[in-house]
Parts: sequence; structure tokens; C-alpha cells
Amino acid sequence: MTIRKKTLFIIFVTTLFLVLLLYGISEAFFLNSFANLEDRDVLKNVDRAQLALSSDIDQLNSTETDWASWNDTYAFIMNRNQNYISANLNVESLSNLRLNLMLFVDPSGQLVFSRMLNLDTKRETPVPKNFLKNLFKKGTLVCRNESDMFKGIVLLPEGPLLISSQPILTSEGKGPVKGTLIIGRYLDSELKHLSEMTQLPIVSQRINDSNMSSDFVAAQSSILKGKPVLVNPLSENSIAGYALIKDVYGDPALILRVDLPRDIYRQGQSVVYYFSIYILLIGLIFAIVILFLLDKTFLSRIAQLILDVHNIGLSGDARCEFP
Repeated sequence: MTIRKKTLFIIFVTTLFLVLLLYGISEAFFLNSFANLEDRDVLKNVDRAQLALSSDIDQLNSTETDWASWNDTYAFIMNRNQNYISANLNVESLSNLRLNLMLFVDPSGQLVFSRMLNLDTKRETPVPKNFLKNLFKKGTLVCRNESDMFKGIVLLPEGPLLISSQPILTSEGKGPVKGTLIIGRYLDSELKHLSEMTQLPIVSQRINDSNMSSDFVAAQSSILKGKPVLVNPLSENSIAGYALIKDVYGDPALILRVDLPRDIYRQGQSVVYYFSIYILLIGLIFAIVILFLLDKTFLSRIAQLILDVHNIGLSGDARCEFP
């Protein structure tokens, strides 16, 4: 191998090594930075989803206050008058409030009147058998004092239910308490509304659900060990954030998932790719320039010297002229 070829080989190998080293460093640094930015963005959007759900429960509770602390409701729980039902508990009223159900319960916990609505079909549906029993399975939601109030999520066989429970009082907010009004929205349909409102794909699954998908199983394992929010890449194109949602009694009930595209991470990959291309081009240009300068300054003369020495050796004439 000639000196020129050896020099070219050494410069090429050195340049390639430096390019690969810079690529590795840039990938570790840039991609790690973009991954951290992606995680923060996911966490921010999970917070948005949780806040939207919390605000929805607060709005449901505020709606109930208007109904529970009302003279007409106070009179109805005592006299069951039909005019109240016709004027206030019709399909249109519940649909406009996005309510799946309204339950009027007496102080002993017995159901006085109920109305259940399918919000998709806008049709009244019968209250499922043992509905009240399942609703009170983990604890009573009956209000016996003026200050009693319950709001949150209850897990039912029909699906998770957002509920608000308040004592039935006069319009002045005074008692004595004549019963409890419970209103609710099924979470599955409400998540569609929240997804449209926040522009975030939001889904949920019950804790310890036998049909839980694999990513929820992994998230549940981490969340129940004390990590309240988890970020997990699902693929090269999507990433998800998971959060634990507790029920009205403060027990783990659901895992909420927010799906997001990996735009930030893909941007980081593009930055690393183009940065590597630029480094490679700069390395090639550097190698060519160095080789050209070495050739003009040293290599061509050394090559000529080697050739002359070789010629001397062949001819035995030591009078060859050197440049």
C-alpha cells in the first residue's frame, strides 16, 4: 500500500470515527433532551385531562345545588306532585343538562322517584335492577345533615358513573333535610365530551379489570406502587400518559389514559439526522482538504523521492537529480 493510500485510509478512518462519535453524543444529548420535553408535554396534557374531569364533576355538583336547594324540589319530596315531574323531569330537561339519571331518596335511603335517560338515543330507560344497592355498595351516599355532600365517581356494573349527592333543602338552603337528590352522568359518554372539549383522546379502564389491555396493565402496576402519573411510549408514532382516578370514597377506581402523537420526539430524530448529515459532509470536506494539502506539501515529494530511490536501486547510478 502506497503512502498516499495509507494516508487516505488513516484520514478516512479517523474522520469516520469522529463522525460516529459525534453522532452518538448528539443522539444521546439531543434525543434525551427532546424525550424530556416530550415527557413534560405529556404530563401537562394529562394534567389538563384530570383538570377537565375534575371541573366536569364540579359543574355537575353546581347543577345539583340548583335542584337540591329549591322549594319546588323540597315540596316534591314530600307530596310527589305530578306537575313537578311533568315540568322538570322530562327527557328534554335531563338531555339539556347531560344527565343520565336523577334519583330522589328519602332520609331512610329508600328510592322515592327516579328518572334515567340514554343520552345517545334521548330516550328514557328503566332503572337497572339492584341499581340503588350497587350505588350504595361501598357506603351510603344519603345526606342526613345540611352540610352533607358527595361528589365523584362510583363504579357500577353498567359503567363508571359521575355523581353528585346533596341534601334536599329549601331555596334558602335550610332544612330540616327531607331527602337526598342524586344526579349522575356515565363516564364513558362524558369522556367523549371531554375529549372534544380538550382536543385530547381520553380513555379509561377500571382498576383490576380482567379485560384490561396490556399497556394499562403495565401502567396499573407502576401507578399502584406510588407513581401517580406514568408516561409510556406506545410506538414510534404515539405516546400515552396515565393517571390514577379515585372514586367518591377515595379508593383507586380508574386509570385515565391520554394519547398523543410523538411530534416532539420525531422532531428530535430529524434534528439528529440532519445534524449527522452535516457532520458527515463537513468531515468529508475536511478530509479532502487535509489530503490535498498533505499531498501538495509532503506526499507528492515523498512519492517522488521513493521513486527516485527506487530508480537508483535499479540503475546503480547515484547521480539522479532530486527535485
